[in-house]
Amino acid sequence: MHPMLKVLLWLLGSLAGLVVLVAIVGLCLPREHRAARSLKLAKTPPEAVWAVITNHAQDPTWRRDVAASVRLADAHGHAVWQDRFKNGQTMSYETTEASPNQKLVRLIVDSGGPFGGTWTYVLSPEGAGTRLTITEEGWVSNPIFKVVGKFIIGHHATLETYLKHLAVKLGEPAHPEAVA
Repeated sequence: MHPMLKVLLWLLGSLAGLVVLVAIVGLCLPREHRAARSLKLAKTPPEAVWAVITNHAQDPTWRRDVAASVRLADAHGHAVWQDRFKNGQTMSYETTEASPNQKLVRLIVDSGGPFGGTWTYVLSPEGAGTRLTITEEGWVSNPIFKVVGKFIIGHHATLETYLKHLAVKLGEPAHPEAVA
């Protein structure tokens, strides 16, 4: 057998073994996860934060990863919006709870995907500003996505990106914090 062919076969076998190992690790991880991040907005009152986070039509003007945000037909009497991301992906959310200036809950309503869950936004007055805490109660079904989400990207990455974009929009420092 030609030496280059041996090297190629060895590389392909090693890659296949790595994929199998990652899949086995993913099968051992729990399907559900919880991640939370908090952001102190020292000069922005809850009403102003609420106005931004609930005006989904304007999301593309401050969320750098969103190309468009489109209102879809209501579900269960609740508003549904679809984000169209700059990478070509889409995701639809139903607002299942909205207590103005206090709490917002959004549920991913796309079916058949490899992940889903809710984001719960809690706004708390803090001095002249607001503390916004977002908690993701999510699930991931694909074992390889579980490994990527847990060990490579982190379940908190999307939360942190959202909070950083929000802070920039509001002219505040962008320093998301872990929540115990």
